[in-house]
Amino acid sequence: MSRSLNAKRNILWGCINKIVFIVFPFVLRTVLLKILGEEYLGLNGLFTSILQVLSLSELGFSMAMVYSMYKPIADGDDALVCALLNLYRKIYRIIGCFIFVAGLILIPFLENLIEGSYPSGINLVTLYLIYLANTVISYWIAAYRASLFVANQRMDIDTNIQTVCSLLMYTMQIGCLVAFRNYYAFIIWMPIFTMVKNIVEAILSKKYFPQYTCKGTLPGELIKKIKTEIFALMGHKIGAVVLSASDNIVISAFIGLGSVAIYNNYFMLITAVGSILNIIYTSITASVGNSIVKETVEKNFKDFSILTFINMWIIGWFAICFACLFQPFMIIWVGEKYLFPNETVLLLVLYFIILYARKIVSTYKDASGMWMADVLKPYAEAGLNLVVNIVLVQFIGINGVIISSIMAMGVISLPWEVHVLLKNYFKKKESTYYFNLLRMLLTMSLVGVLTFLICSTLPSYGVIPFVLKMIICVILPNLLFVVLFAKDQEFINAMNFICVRIPMVSPIIKFVENYVVKKNRHR
Repeated sequence: MSRSLNAKRNILWGCINKIVFIVFPFVLRTVLLKILGEEYLGLNGLFTSILQVLSLSELGFSMAMVYSMYKPIADGDDALVCALLNLYRKIYRIIGCFIFVAGLILIPFLENLIEGSYPSGINLVTLYLIYLANTVISYWIAAYRASLFVANQRMDIDTNIQTVCSLLMYTMQIGCLVAFRNYYAFIIWMPIFTMVKNIVEAILSKKYFPQYTCKGTLPGELIKKIKTEIFALMGHKIGAVVLSASDNIVISAFIGLGSVAIYNNYFMLITAVGSILNIIYTSITASVGNSIVKETVEKNFKDFSILTFINMWIIGWFAICFACLFQPFMIIWVGEKYLFPNETVLLLVLYFIILYARKIVSTYKDASGMWMADVLKPYAEAGLNLVVNIVLVQFIGINGVIISSIMAMGVISLPWEVHVLLKNYFKKKESTYYFNLLRMLLTMSLVGVLTFLICSTLPSYGVIPFVLKMIICVILPNLLFVVLFAKDQEFINAMNFICVRIPMVSPIIKFVENYVVKKNRHR
Protein backbone atom coordinates (compact mmCIF):
# COMPACT_ATOMS: atom_id res chain seq x y z
CA MET A 1 0.00 0.00 0.00
CA SER A 2 1.35 3.42 -0.90
CA ARG A 3 2.08 6.01 1.76
CA SER A 4 -0.32 8.47 0.11
CA LEU A 5 -3.19 5.97 0.10
CA ASN A 6 -2.67 5.12 3.75
CA ALA A 7 -2.43 8.78 4.73
CA LYS A 8 -5.61 9.66 2.78
CA ARG A 9 -7.51 6.76 4.32
CA ASN A 10 -6.31 7.68 7.80
CA ILE A 11 -7.33 11.31 7.27
CA LEU A 12 -10.78 10.37 5.90
CA TRP A 13 -11.72 8.16 8.82
CA GLY A 14 -9.97 10.52 11.20
CA CYS A 15 -12.31 13.31 10.04
CA ILE A 16 -15.37 11.14 10.71
CA ASN A 17 -13.94 10.31 14.12
CA LYS A 18 -13.36 13.97 14.94
CA ILE A 19 -16.90 14.91 13.96
CA VAL A 20 -18.08 12.49 16.66
CA PHE A 21 -15.46 13.78 19.10
CA ILE A 22 -16.42 17.41 18.44
CA VAL A 23 -20.22 17.21 18.30
CA PHE A 24 -20.95 14.75 21.10
CA PRO A 25 -18.62 16.17 23.79
CA PHE A 26 -20.12 19.57 23.01
CA VAL A 27 -23.65 18.22 23.48
CA LEU A 28 -22.55 16.30 26.55
CA ARG A 29 -20.91 19.36 28.10
CA THR A 30 -24.02 21.43 27.41
CA VAL A 31 -26.31 18.85 29.06
CA LEU A 32 -23.94 18.51 32.03
CA LEU A 33 -23.77 22.27 32.52
CA LYS A 34 -27.56 22.73 32.28
CA ILE A 35 -28.44 19.77 34.53
CA LEU A 36 -25.67 19.67 37.15
CA GLY A 37 -23.81 23.00 36.92
CA GLU A 38 -20.35 24.43 36.35
CA GLU A 39 -18.62 22.86 39.37
CA TYR A 40 -19.14 19.37 37.94
CA LEU A 41 -17.48 20.52 34.73
CA GLY A 42 -14.61 21.86 36.84
CA LEU A 43 -14.19 18.51 38.59
CA ASN A 44 -14.05 16.75 35.26
CA GLY A 45 -11.28 19.06 34.07
CA LEU A 46 -9.33 18.78 37.33
CA PHE A 47 -9.35 14.97 37.57
CA THR A 48 -8.53 14.58 33.89
CA SER A 49 -5.48 16.82 34.38
CA ILE A 50 -4.34 14.98 37.51
CA LEU A 51 -4.39 11.67 35.67
CA GLN A 52 -2.55 13.22 32.73
CA VAL A 53 0.25 13.96 35.18
CA LEU A 54 0.15 10.40 36.52
CA SER A 55 0.40 9.11 32.96
CA LEU A 56 3.86 10.67 32.84
CA SER A 57 5.02 7.23 33.98
CA GLU A 58 4.48 6.11 30.39
CA LEU A 59 7.37 8.48 29.59
CA GLY A 60 6.95 8.34 25.84
CA PHE A 61 7.51 4.59 25.73
CA SER A 62 4.70 4.03 23.20
CA MET A 63 6.22 6.54 20.75
CA ALA A 64 9.63 4.89 21.03
CA MET A 65 8.12 1.46 20.38
CA VAL A 66 6.13 2.62 17.34
CA TYR A 67 9.24 4.29 15.93
CA SER A 68 11.21 1.07 16.49
CA MET A 69 8.61 -0.84 14.46
CA TYR A 70 8.81 1.29 11.31
CA LYS A 71 11.95 -0.29 9.87
CA PRO A 72 11.28 -3.99 10.70
CA ILE A 73 7.75 -3.66 9.28
CA ALA A 74 9.10 -2.03 6.12
CA ASP A 75 11.75 -4.81 5.88
CA GLY A 76 9.28 -7.64 6.66
CA ASP A 77 11.13 -8.68 9.84
CA ASP A 78 8.14 -10.19 11.69
CA ALA A 79 10.24 -11.82 14.42
CA LEU A 80 11.66 -8.46 15.51
CA VAL A 81 8.20 -6.86 15.54
CA CYS A 82 6.94 -9.74 17.74
CA ALA A 83 9.80 -9.24 20.19
CA LEU A 84 9.10 -5.49 20.32
CA LEU A 85 5.42 -6.17 20.98
CA ASN A 86 6.33 -8.60 23.77
CA LEU A 87 8.45 -5.95 25.49
CA TYR A 88 5.69 -3.39 24.95
CA ARG A 89 3.15 -5.59 26.75
CA LYS A 90 5.41 -6.15 29.78
CA ILE A 91 6.25 -2.46 30.18
CA TYR A 92 2.63 -1.34 29.81
CA ARG A 93 1.52 -3.67 32.60
CA ILE A 94 4.21 -2.27 34.87
CA ILE A 95 3.16 1.29 33.99
CA GLY A 96 -0.48 0.47 34.80
CA CYS A 97 0.52 -0.79 38.24
CA PHE A 98 2.61 2.30 38.89
CA ILE A 99 -0.22 4.67 37.94
CA PHE A 100 -2.63 2.75 40.18
CA VAL A 101 -0.34 2.95 43.23
CA ALA A 102 0.61 6.59 42.60
CA GLY A 103 -3.05 7.44 42.13
CA LEU A 104 -3.94 5.93 45.49
CA ILE A 105 -1.17 7.90 47.19
CA LEU A 106 -2.69 11.17 45.92
CA ILE A 107 -6.11 10.55 47.50
CA PRO A 108 -5.41 12.37 50.83
CA PHE A 109 -4.41 15.54 48.93
CA LEU A 110 -7.42 15.89 46.64
CA GLU A 111 -9.20 18.61 48.63
CA ASN A 112 -6.01 20.71 48.68
CA LEU A 113 -6.22 21.01 44.89
CA ILE A 114 -9.62 22.74 45.02
CA GLU A 115 -9.97 26.39 46.01
CA GLY A 116 -13.41 27.05 47.50
CA SER A 117 -16.34 24.66 47.34
CA TYR A 118 -17.18 21.59 45.31
CA PRO A 119 -20.56 19.83 44.80
CA SER A 120 -21.91 18.66 48.16
CA GLY A 121 -23.46 15.51 46.71
CA ILE A 122 -20.08 14.20 45.49
CA ASN A 123 -17.64 11.93 47.27
CA LEU A 124 -14.30 13.08 45.90
CA VAL A 125 -12.55 9.79 46.61
CA THR A 126 -15.18 7.63 44.90
CA LEU A 127 -15.30 9.88 41.86
CA TYR A 128 -11.52 10.03 41.63
CA LEU A 129 -11.23 6.23 41.81
CA ILE A 130 -13.54 5.91 38.79
CA TYR A 131 -11.30 8.27 36.82
CA LEU A 132 -8.25 6.36 38.04
CA ALA A 133 -9.75 3.03 36.96
CA ASN A 134 -10.42 4.45 33.50
CA THR A 135 -6.74 5.38 33.12
CA VAL A 136 -5.32 2.14 34.52
CA ILE A 137 -7.53 -0.05 32.30
CA SER A 138 -5.91 1.58 29.26
CA TYR A 139 -2.57 0.06 30.26
CA TRP A 140 -3.71 -3.30 31.60
CA ILE A 141 -6.01 -4.54 28.83
CA ALA A 142 -4.20 -5.02 25.51
CA ALA A 143 -3.76 -1.30 24.68
CA TYR A 144 -0.23 -2.10 23.47
CA ARG A 145 -1.66 -3.84 20.38
CA ALA A 146 -3.03 -0.52 19.09
CA SER A 147 0.57 0.34 18.17
CA LEU A 148 0.33 -2.16 15.29
CA PHE A 149 -2.30 -0.03 13.57
CA VAL A 150 -0.11 3.07 13.87
CA ALA A 151 3.14 1.43 12.77
CA ASN A 152 1.43 -0.25 9.79
CA GLN A 153 -0.15 3.05 8.67
CA ARG A 154 -3.65 1.67 9.37
CA MET A 155 -4.81 4.27 11.85
CA ASP A 156 -8.18 4.17 10.08
CA ILE A 157 -9.00 0.82 11.74
CA ASP A 158 -8.16 2.06 15.22
CA THR A 159 -9.98 5.32 14.51
CA ASN A 160 -13.15 3.43 13.55
CA ILE A 161 -13.01 1.46 16.79
CA GLN A 162 -12.67 4.67 18.79
CA THR A 163 -15.50 6.30 16.85
CA VAL A 164 -18.01 3.51 17.46
CA CYS A 165 -17.10 3.04 21.13
CA SER A 166 -17.15 6.79 21.80
CA LEU A 167 -20.48 7.20 20.02
CA LEU A 168 -22.03 4.51 22.21
CA MET A 169 -20.43 5.93 25.36
CA TYR A 170 -21.62 9.50 24.72
CA THR A 171 -25.12 8.24 23.98
CA MET A 172 -25.27 6.31 27.26
CA GLN A 173 -23.82 9.23 29.23
CA ILE A 174 -26.29 11.76 27.84
CA GLY A 175 -29.19 9.34 28.39
CA CYS A 176 -28.17 8.72 32.01
CA LEU A 177 -27.73 12.43 32.73
CA VAL A 178 -31.20 13.22 31.41
CA ALA A 179 -32.85 10.20 33.07
CA PHE A 180 -31.11 10.14 36.48
CA ARG A 181 -29.50 13.61 36.85
CA ASN A 182 -26.65 11.84 38.62
CA TYR A 183 -22.93 12.36 37.98
CA TYR A 184 -21.97 8.82 38.99
CA ALA A 185 -24.41 7.37 36.43
CA PHE A 186 -22.70 9.61 33.88
CA ILE A 187 -19.06 8.88 34.68
CA ILE A 188 -19.22 5.09 35.18
CA TRP A 189 -19.51 4.57 31.42
CA MET A 190 -15.96 5.86 30.87
CA PRO A 191 -14.07 2.82 32.29
CA ILE A 192 -16.66 0.45 30.81
CA PHE A 193 -16.15 1.65 27.26
CA THR A 194 -12.39 2.01 27.70
CA MET A 195 -12.36 -1.71 28.48
CA VAL A 196 -14.58 -2.51 25.50
CA LYS A 197 -12.41 -0.44 23.13
CA ASN A 198 -9.20 -2.15 24.22
CA ILE A 199 -10.70 -5.61 23.85
CA VAL A 200 -11.98 -4.83 20.34
CA GLU A 201 -8.58 -3.38 19.39
CA ALA A 202 -6.89 -6.58 20.53
CA ILE A 203 -9.30 -8.78 18.54
CA LEU A 204 -9.03 -6.77 15.32
CA SER A 205 -5.26 -6.35 15.54
CA LYS A 206 -4.97 -10.15 15.65
CA LYS A 207 -7.28 -10.41 12.66
CA TYR A 208 -5.46 -7.86 10.49
CA PHE A 209 -1.94 -8.68 11.68
CA PRO A 210 -1.97 -12.36 12.72
CA GLN A 211 1.78 -12.62 12.08
CA TYR A 212 2.50 -10.45 15.13
CA THR A 213 2.29 -12.11 18.55
CA CYS A 214 3.96 -11.35 21.86
CA LYS A 215 6.99 -13.62 21.77
CA GLY A 216 10.75 -13.45 21.55
CA THR A 217 13.41 -11.27 23.10
CA LEU A 218 15.24 -8.29 21.70
CA PRO A 219 18.99 -8.08 21.11
CA GLY A 220 20.84 -6.25 23.85
CA GLU A 221 21.98 -3.55 21.44
CA LEU A 222 18.40 -2.75 20.41
CA ILE A 223 17.20 -2.69 24.03
CA LYS A 224 19.98 -0.22 24.81
CA LYS A 225 18.89 1.94 21.86
CA ILE A 226 15.25 1.88 23.00
CA LYS A 227 16.29 2.84 26.54
CA THR A 228 18.18 5.82 25.14
CA GLU A 229 15.15 6.89 23.13
CA ILE A 230 12.84 6.50 26.14
CA PHE A 231 15.18 8.61 28.24
CA ALA A 232 14.98 11.34 25.60
CA LEU A 233 11.21 10.98 25.23
CA MET A 234 10.75 11.14 29.00
CA GLY A 235 11.54 14.84 28.95
CA HIS A 236 9.30 15.49 25.95
CA LYS A 237 6.44 13.74 27.71
CA ILE A 238 7.01 15.83 30.83
CA GLY A 239 7.04 19.04 28.82
CA ALA A 240 3.84 18.18 26.95
CA VAL A 241 1.94 17.13 30.08
CA VAL A 242 3.03 20.13 32.16
CA LEU A 243 2.00 22.41 29.31
CA SER A 244 -1.45 20.84 28.91
CA ALA A 245 -2.33 19.56 32.39
CA SER A 246 -0.89 22.16 34.75
CA ASP A 247 -3.36 24.87 33.71
CA ASN A 248 -6.46 23.18 35.14
CA ILE A 249 -4.66 22.20 38.34
CA VAL A 250 -3.28 25.70 38.92
CA ILE A 251 -6.63 27.36 38.13
CA SER A 252 -8.45 24.98 40.48
CA ALA A 253 -5.93 25.45 43.31
CA PHE A 254 -5.71 29.27 43.08
CA ILE A 255 -9.04 30.42 41.61
CA GLY A 256 -11.65 27.64 41.88
CA LEU A 257 -13.66 25.00 39.99
CA GLY A 258 -15.97 27.60 38.41
CA SER A 259 -13.05 29.20 36.58
CA VAL A 260 -11.82 25.77 35.51
CA ALA A 261 -15.24 25.16 33.92
CA ILE A 262 -15.23 28.47 32.01
CA TYR A 263 -11.61 27.99 30.90
CA ASN A 264 -12.45 24.50 29.63
CA ASN A 265 -15.48 25.83 27.72
CA TYR A 266 -13.10 27.92 25.62
CA PHE A 267 -10.36 25.34 25.57
CA MET A 268 -12.77 22.63 24.44
CA LEU A 269 -13.41 24.62 21.26
CA ILE A 270 -9.67 25.08 20.69
CA THR A 271 -9.13 21.36 21.28
CA ALA A 272 -12.04 20.44 19.00
CA VAL A 273 -10.77 22.56 16.12
CA GLY A 274 -7.18 21.56 16.84
CA SER A 275 -8.18 17.91 16.74
CA ILE A 276 -9.00 18.39 13.06
CA LEU A 277 -5.38 19.38 12.54
CA ASN A 278 -4.23 16.49 14.71
CA ILE A 279 -5.91 14.13 12.25
CA ILE A 280 -3.41 15.32 9.66
CA TYR A 281 -0.39 15.19 11.99
CA THR A 282 -1.24 11.73 13.31
CA SER A 283 -2.15 10.36 9.90
CA ILE A 284 1.04 11.49 8.18
CA THR A 285 3.49 10.59 10.96
CA ALA A 286 3.86 6.95 9.88
CA SER A 287 4.07 8.01 6.22
CA VAL A 288 6.72 10.60 7.10
CA GLY A 289 8.63 7.96 9.05
CA ASN A 290 8.48 5.60 6.08
CA SER A 291 9.56 8.40 3.72
CA ILE A 292 12.52 9.29 5.95
CA VAL A 293 13.68 5.66 5.76
CA LYS A 294 13.27 5.34 1.98
CA GLU A 295 13.48 8.81 0.36
CA THR A 296 16.26 11.39 0.02
CA VAL A 297 16.72 14.30 2.42
CA GLU A 298 15.99 16.79 -0.39
CA LYS A 299 12.69 15.08 -1.24
CA ASN A 300 11.69 15.13 2.42
CA PHE A 301 12.68 18.80 2.78
CA LYS A 302 10.51 19.74 -0.19
CA ASP A 303 7.55 17.90 1.40
CA PHE A 304 8.33 19.53 4.75
CA SER A 305 8.25 23.02 3.20
CA ILE A 306 4.95 22.33 1.46
CA LEU A 307 3.34 20.90 4.60
CA THR A 308 4.56 23.87 6.65
CA PHE A 309 2.93 26.31 4.19
CA ILE A 310 -0.36 24.37 4.19
CA ASN A 311 -0.28 24.08 7.98
CA MET A 312 0.21 27.83 8.50
CA TRP A 313 -2.57 28.61 6.03
CA ILE A 314 -5.00 26.36 7.91
CA ILE A 315 -4.10 27.53 11.42
CA GLY A 316 -4.23 31.15 10.23
CA TRP A 317 -7.75 30.61 8.97
CA PHE A 318 -8.81 28.83 12.18
CA ALA A 319 -7.23 31.54 14.34
CA ILE A 320 -9.17 34.27 12.49
CA CYS A 321 -12.37 32.28 13.02
CA PHE A 322 -11.62 32.07 16.75
CA ALA A 323 -10.94 35.80 17.04
CA CYS A 324 -14.20 36.70 15.31
CA LEU A 325 -16.54 33.96 16.56
CA PHE A 326 -15.43 32.96 20.07
CA GLN A 327 -17.49 35.49 22.03
CA PRO A 328 -20.65 35.42 19.86
CA PHE A 329 -20.66 31.62 20.05
CA MET A 330 -20.22 31.59 23.84
CA ILE A 331 -23.15 33.99 24.26
CA ILE A 332 -25.39 31.69 22.21
CA TRP A 333 -24.10 28.51 23.87
CA VAL A 334 -23.76 29.26 27.60
CA GLY A 335 -24.68 32.94 27.99
CA GLU A 336 -22.79 36.08 29.00
CA LYS A 337 -22.30 34.72 32.52
CA TYR A 338 -19.58 32.40 31.24
CA LEU A 339 -17.63 34.90 29.07
CA PHE A 340 -13.96 35.75 29.45
CA PRO A 341 -12.78 39.32 28.69
CA ASN A 342 -11.75 40.04 25.09
CA GLU A 343 -8.05 40.26 26.00
CA THR A 344 -8.21 36.70 27.36
CA VAL A 345 -9.76 35.54 24.09
CA LEU A 346 -6.92 37.14 22.09
CA LEU A 347 -4.39 35.36 24.31
CA LEU A 348 -6.15 32.05 23.64
CA VAL A 349 -5.97 32.72 19.89
CA LEU A 350 -2.23 33.43 20.16
CA TYR A 351 -1.82 30.24 22.21
CA PHE A 352 -3.55 28.26 19.44
CA ILE A 353 -1.31 29.75 16.72
CA ILE A 354 1.96 29.00 18.52
CA LEU A 355 0.85 25.53 19.61
CA TYR A 356 0.02 24.37 16.09
CA ALA A 357 2.67 26.37 14.19
CA ARG A 358 5.29 23.97 15.58
CA LYS A 359 3.41 20.76 14.76
CA ILE A 360 4.95 20.01 11.34
CA VAL A 361 8.43 20.49 12.79
CA SER A 362 7.66 18.16 15.71
CA THR A 363 6.02 15.63 13.38
CA TYR A 364 9.18 15.32 11.27
CA LYS A 365 11.38 15.35 14.35
CA ASP A 366 9.37 12.57 16.02
CA ALA A 367 9.14 10.49 12.83
CA SER A 368 12.92 10.65 12.45
CA GLY A 369 13.44 9.59 16.08
CA MET A 370 15.42 12.76 16.84
CA TRP A 371 14.61 12.88 20.54
CA MET A 372 18.09 12.99 22.06
CA ALA A 373 19.03 16.07 20.02
CA ASP A 374 16.81 18.34 22.15
CA VAL A 375 16.65 16.25 25.29
CA LEU A 376 16.94 19.29 27.59
CA LYS A 377 14.28 21.36 25.81
CA PRO A 378 11.18 19.91 27.54
CA TYR A 379 12.69 20.38 31.00
CA ALA A 380 13.34 24.04 30.25
CA GLU A 381 9.85 24.36 28.75
CA ALA A 382 8.14 22.68 31.71
CA GLY A 383 10.18 24.61 34.28
CA LEU A 384 9.49 28.01 32.73
CA ASN A 385 5.81 27.23 32.21
CA LEU A 386 5.23 25.99 35.77
CA VAL A 387 7.10 28.80 37.53
CA VAL A 388 5.56 31.61 35.46
CA ASN A 389 2.16 29.89 35.73
CA ILE A 390 2.15 29.88 39.54
CA VAL A 391 3.52 33.43 39.80
CA LEU A 392 1.32 35.16 37.24
CA VAL A 393 -1.96 33.44 38.19
CA GLN A 394 -1.78 35.18 41.58
CA PHE A 395 -1.51 38.62 39.94
CA ILE A 396 -3.49 38.50 36.67
CA GLY A 397 -5.50 35.30 37.07
CA ILE A 398 -6.44 33.29 33.96
CA ASN A 399 -4.40 35.56 31.69
CA GLY A 400 -1.26 34.62 33.60
CA VAL A 401 -1.92 30.92 33.02
CA ILE A 402 -2.25 31.44 29.26
CA ILE A 403 0.76 33.79 29.03
CA SER A 404 2.97 31.23 30.76
CA SER A 405 2.13 28.62 28.11
CA ILE A 406 2.71 31.10 25.26
CA MET A 407 6.11 32.02 26.69
CA ALA A 408 7.16 28.39 27.13
CA MET A 409 6.27 27.49 23.53
CA GLY A 410 7.35 30.69 21.81
CA VAL A 411 10.62 31.31 23.66
CA ILE A 412 11.83 27.74 24.16
CA SER A 413 9.95 24.99 22.29
CA LEU A 414 9.52 26.36 18.76
CA PRO A 415 13.04 27.79 18.20
CA TRP A 416 14.71 24.79 19.83
CA GLU A 417 12.79 22.26 17.72
CA VAL A 418 13.41 24.19 14.50
CA HIS A 419 17.14 24.37 15.24
CA VAL A 420 17.40 20.64 15.94
CA LEU A 421 15.49 19.51 12.85
CA LEU A 422 17.05 21.89 10.32
CA LYS A 423 20.60 21.47 11.61
CA ASN A 424 20.67 17.72 12.30
CA TYR A 425 18.48 16.27 9.56
CA PHE A 426 17.83 18.74 6.72
CA LYS A 427 21.21 20.55 7.06
CA LYS A 428 19.50 23.85 6.17
CA LYS A 429 19.73 27.39 7.52
CA GLU A 430 17.01 28.47 9.92
CA SER A 431 16.71 32.00 8.52
CA THR A 432 14.62 30.89 5.52
CA TYR A 433 12.20 28.99 7.77
CA TYR A 434 11.74 31.96 10.10
CA PHE A 435 11.37 34.40 7.20
CA ASN A 436 8.53 32.31 5.74
CA LEU A 437 6.97 31.85 9.18
CA LEU A 438 7.08 35.59 9.90
CA ARG A 439 5.64 36.35 6.47
CA MET A 440 2.75 33.98 7.11
CA LEU A 441 2.14 35.46 10.58
CA LEU A 442 2.09 39.03 9.27
CA THR A 443 -0.27 38.06 6.46
CA MET A 444 -2.44 36.20 8.96
CA SER A 445 -2.57 39.29 11.21
CA LEU A 446 -3.45 41.63 8.35
CA VAL A 447 -6.22 39.36 7.07
CA GLY A 448 -7.41 38.76 10.66
CA VAL A 449 -7.75 42.48 11.46
CA LEU A 450 -9.65 43.13 8.24
CA THR A 451 -12.00 40.18 8.81
CA PHE A 452 -12.58 41.20 12.46
CA LEU A 453 -13.42 44.78 11.49
CA ILE A 454 -15.96 43.60 8.91
CA CYS A 455 -17.52 41.16 11.41
CA SER A 456 -17.68 43.97 14.01
CA THR A 457 -20.14 45.86 11.84
CA LEU A 458 -22.71 43.14 12.55
CA PRO A 459 -24.66 42.86 15.85
CA SER A 460 -22.91 40.98 18.68
CA TYR A 461 -25.96 38.93 19.69
CA GLY A 462 -28.21 36.49 17.89
CA VAL A 463 -27.99 33.39 15.76
CA ILE A 464 -28.41 35.16 12.40
CA PRO A 465 -25.52 37.64 12.99
CA PHE A 466 -23.38 34.71 14.14
CA VAL A 467 -24.14 32.74 10.96
CA LEU A 468 -23.32 35.78 8.82
CA LYS A 469 -20.01 36.23 10.66
CA MET A 470 -19.24 32.55 10.18
CA ILE A 471 -19.87 32.84 6.42
CA ILE A 472 -17.54 35.86 6.28
CA CYS A 473 -14.85 33.95 8.23
CA VAL A 474 -15.09 30.95 5.92
CA ILE A 475 -14.86 32.90 2.65
CA LEU A 476 -12.99 36.16 3.19
CA PRO A 477 -9.71 34.96 4.85
CA ASN A 478 -9.16 32.19 2.30
CA LEU A 479 -9.96 34.52 -0.59
CA LEU A 480 -7.49 37.08 0.72
CA PHE A 481 -4.84 34.39 1.26
CA VAL A 482 -5.22 33.31 -2.37
CA VAL A 483 -4.85 36.90 -3.57
CA LEU A 484 -1.86 37.69 -1.35
CA PHE A 485 0.01 34.44 -2.10
CA ALA A 486 -0.96 34.29 -5.79
CA LYS A 487 2.59 34.82 -7.08
CA ASP A 488 4.34 32.51 -4.59
CA GLN A 489 5.90 29.28 -5.84
CA GLU A 490 5.11 27.74 -2.44
CA PHE A 491 1.43 28.32 -3.13
CA ILE A 492 1.67 26.53 -6.51
CA ASN A 493 3.64 23.65 -4.94
CA ALA A 494 1.07 23.32 -2.18
CA MET A 495 -1.83 23.24 -4.64
CA ASN A 496 -0.12 20.55 -6.73
CA PHE A 497 0.71 18.56 -3.59
CA ILE A 498 -2.94 18.55 -2.50
CA CYS A 499 -4.23 17.89 -6.01
CA VAL A 500 -2.12 14.73 -6.40
CA ARG A 501 -3.10 13.31 -3.02
CA ILE A 502 -6.77 14.31 -2.87
CA PRO A 503 -8.24 13.93 -6.38
CA MET A 504 -11.74 14.99 -5.31
CA VAL A 505 -10.57 18.58 -4.80
CA SER A 506 -8.46 18.72 -7.96
CA PRO A 507 -11.10 20.58 -10.07
CA ILE A 508 -11.19 23.42 -7.53
CA ILE A 509 -7.42 23.51 -7.21
CA LYS A 510 -6.93 23.40 -10.97
CA PHE A 511 -9.29 26.35 -11.32
CA VAL A 512 -7.34 28.33 -8.70
CA GLU A 513 -4.02 27.31 -10.24
CA ASN A 514 -5.13 28.34 -13.75
CA TYR A 515 -6.35 31.65 -12.35
CA VAL A 516 -2.99 32.24 -10.68
CA VAL A 517 -1.02 31.31 -13.82
CA LYS A 518 -3.13 33.60 -15.99
CA LYS A 519 -2.79 36.40 -13.49
CA ASN A 520 0.98 36.03 -13.35
CA ARG A 521 1.26 35.95 -17.15
CA HIS A 522 -0.86 39.04 -17.43
CA ARG A 523 1.43 40.84 -15.00
